[in-house]
This record gives sequence, structure tokens and C-alpha cells, in this order.
Amino acid sequence: MLEKGLILLLALALPAAAWAEARPPRYDINGLCRRLAATNDGIDTEREQSCLRAQSDALDAVKRVWLDTPDYIQRDCDLRARGDGDKDYALLRKCIRDQLNQTQPDLAPPGGR
Repeated sequence: MLEKGLILLLALALPAAAWAEARPPRYDINGLCRRLAATNDGIDTEREQSCLRAQSDALDAVKRVWLDTPDYIQRDCDLRARGDGDKDYALLRKCIRDQLNQTQPDLAPPGGR
């Protein structure tokens, strides 16, 4: 019982920002894929489904490395993945992978791209 109370106390003591970094940011992949699949004739459902699969796969890959990714890389890559307004897990995954493979990570300029 004491152990559960201690865990709860520690959880309440952590700032909200620490909890936010425990999971990857939430992106609207449905909206992204719908916009990317839009054509003059309507929605290309095959393109939309392909996009959703790619985004889901990218998110799964990000989740596997997120907790082991330094917070400065998390923030930087999130900024880059949000760069043009469309939040994209494939860009987030690529950025994290690239940054972790470098000996000196690149950082986005303050304020985005």
C-alpha cells in the first residue's frame, strides 16, 4: 500500500510537461490523409488508405523509440514535423531516426523551420 501511495505522490509531483513527453505528440492523421487524398473528383480512397497505413506504421515506430529519445530531439523533430502546418508522423519518424544516427544532432531554428 505504501508503494502505491509513493507512486501516486511522485506522479502528482511531476510537472505536466514531463507527462506530455512520455508519449509522442498527437497529430490528426485522418485530416492529413484526407487532404492528401483530395482530388478534383473527390477523395481517392486508395491514396487515403495508403496514407493512413503509412502514418500508423510511422507512429508505431516513433512510439518504440520515443521514451529513449532525448527531449531536445523530441521537441526539435516535433517542430519539424509540424513545419508546414500538416503534422506528419512519417516526418517525425525520419527526423528522430536521422537525429539519433548523427553524432551532433541538427536543431531547427527557433520558431520552426
